[in-house]
Amino acid sequence: MSNNEKKQARNGLEFGLALIVIGCGILAYKLGFLYITMHWWVLLFAFTIIFGTIRIVAGHSLSRRVSGVFQIFFGATIYAMFEHLWGLNFFTHWPIILVIFGIGHISQYLIKSIQDKTTSN
Repeated sequence: MSNNEKKQARNGLEFGLALIVIGCGILAYKLGFLYITMHWWVLLFAFTIIFGTIRIVAGHSLSRRVSGVFQIFFGATIYAMFEHLWGLNFFTHWPIILVIFGIGHISQYLIKSIQDKTTSN
Protein backbone atom coordinates (compact mmCIF):
# COMPACT_ATOMS: atom_id res chain seq x y z
CA MET A 1 0.00 0.00 0.00
CA SER A 2 1.45 3.36 -1.01
CA ASN A 3 1.67 6.36 1.30
CA ASN A 4 -1.15 8.08 -0.56
CA GLU A 5 -3.42 5.05 -0.12
CA LYS A 6 -2.55 4.92 3.60
CA LYS A 7 -3.35 8.61 3.93
CA GLN A 8 -6.72 8.15 2.22
CA ALA A 9 -7.48 5.16 4.46
CA ARG A 10 -6.69 7.22 7.60
CA ASN A 11 -8.85 10.08 6.35
CA GLY A 12 -11.67 7.62 5.72
CA LEU A 13 -11.25 6.24 9.22
CA GLU A 14 -11.42 9.70 10.78
CA PHE A 15 -14.46 10.64 8.70
CA GLY A 16 -16.18 7.37 9.61
CA LEU A 17 -15.49 7.92 13.31
CA ALA A 18 -16.84 11.46 13.00
CA LEU A 19 -20.07 10.21 11.44
CA ILE A 20 -20.50 7.53 14.11
CA VAL A 21 -19.94 9.98 16.98
CA ILE A 22 -22.27 12.60 15.49
CA GLY A 23 -24.92 10.00 14.66
CA CYS A 24 -24.80 8.47 18.14
CA GLY A 25 -25.06 11.92 19.72
CA ILE A 26 -28.07 12.89 17.62
CA LEU A 27 -29.72 9.52 18.24
CA ALA A 28 -29.18 9.81 22.00
CA TYR A 29 -30.68 13.30 21.93
CA LYS A 30 -33.70 12.21 19.86
CA LEU A 31 -34.35 9.20 22.13
CA GLY A 32 -34.20 11.38 25.24
CA PHE A 33 -30.98 9.97 26.69
CA LEU A 34 -29.11 13.22 26.17
CA TYR A 35 -30.44 16.59 27.24
CA ILE A 36 -28.64 19.51 25.65
CA THR A 37 -29.49 23.07 26.61
CA MET A 38 -26.92 24.72 24.37
CA HIS A 39 -27.15 25.72 20.74
CA TRP A 40 -26.43 22.98 18.21
CA TRP A 41 -23.65 24.96 16.54
CA VAL A 42 -21.54 24.76 19.71
CA LEU A 43 -21.24 21.03 19.04
CA LEU A 44 -19.56 21.75 15.70
CA PHE A 45 -16.73 23.55 17.45
CA ALA A 46 -16.52 20.83 20.08
CA PHE A 47 -16.19 18.19 17.35
CA THR A 48 -13.53 20.28 15.62
CA ILE A 49 -11.51 20.36 18.82
CA ILE A 50 -12.09 16.67 19.54
CA PHE A 51 -10.97 15.58 16.09
CA GLY A 52 -7.97 17.90 16.29
CA THR A 53 -7.02 16.09 19.48
CA ILE A 54 -7.45 12.74 17.70
CA ARG A 55 -5.10 13.96 14.95
CA ILE A 56 -2.49 14.81 17.56
CA VAL A 57 -2.76 11.53 19.45
CA ALA A 58 -3.15 9.19 16.47
CA GLY A 59 -1.01 11.15 14.02
CA HIS A 60 1.69 9.09 12.37
CA SER A 61 3.66 12.10 11.22
CA LEU A 62 4.71 15.43 12.66
CA SER A 63 2.82 17.22 9.89
CA ARG A 64 -0.43 15.51 10.91
CA ARG A 65 0.09 16.40 14.55
CA VAL A 66 0.77 20.05 13.72
CA SER A 67 -2.40 20.03 11.63
CA GLY A 68 -4.28 18.80 14.71
CA VAL A 69 -2.87 21.62 16.84
CA PHE A 70 -4.02 24.23 14.34
CA GLN A 71 -7.41 22.54 14.05
CA ILE A 72 -7.81 22.93 17.82
CA PHE A 73 -6.78 26.60 17.62
CA PHE A 74 -9.29 27.12 14.81
CA GLY A 75 -12.18 25.53 16.73
CA ALA A 76 -11.36 27.37 19.95
CA THR A 77 -10.99 30.72 18.17
CA ILE A 78 -14.28 30.43 16.31
CA TYR A 79 -16.04 29.40 19.52
CA ALA A 80 -14.50 32.36 21.37
CA MET A 81 -15.64 34.71 18.62
CA PHE A 82 -19.23 33.50 18.62
CA GLU A 83 -19.42 33.56 22.43
CA HIS A 84 -17.60 36.93 22.64
CA LEU A 85 -14.91 35.56 24.95
CA TRP A 86 -11.88 37.78 25.66
CA GLY A 87 -13.51 40.61 23.74
CA LEU A 88 -13.39 38.71 20.45
CA ASN A 89 -16.24 38.89 17.99
CA PHE A 90 -16.51 37.49 14.51
CA PHE A 91 -17.31 40.74 12.74
CA THR A 92 -14.07 42.52 13.64
CA HIS A 93 -11.65 39.71 14.49
CA TRP A 94 -12.25 37.27 11.59
CA PRO A 95 -8.75 37.93 10.13
CA ILE A 96 -7.40 35.87 13.05
CA ILE A 97 -8.81 32.83 11.23
CA LEU A 98 -6.79 33.73 8.13
CA VAL A 99 -3.65 34.03 10.24
CA ILE A 100 -4.27 30.62 11.84
CA PHE A 101 -4.75 28.97 8.44
CA GLY A 102 -1.70 30.74 7.03
CA ILE A 103 0.60 29.74 9.89
CA GLY A 104 -0.76 26.19 9.75
CA HIS A 105 -0.07 25.82 6.03
CA ILE A 106 3.39 27.37 6.26
CA SER A 107 4.34 25.13 9.18
CA GLN A 108 3.16 22.03 7.30
CA TYR A 109 5.18 23.10 4.25
CA LEU A 110 8.29 23.62 6.37
CA ILE A 111 7.88 20.28 8.14
CA LYS A 112 7.41 18.42 4.86
CA SER A 113 10.39 20.12 3.26
CA ILE A 114 12.60 19.29 6.26
CA GLN A 115 11.38 15.68 6.20
CA ASP A 116 12.07 15.45 2.45
CA LYS A 117 15.61 16.76 2.95
CA THR A 118 16.33 14.27 5.71
CA THR A 119 14.98 11.32 3.73
CA SER A 120 16.87 12.28 0.56
CA ASN A 121 20.21 12.44 2.40
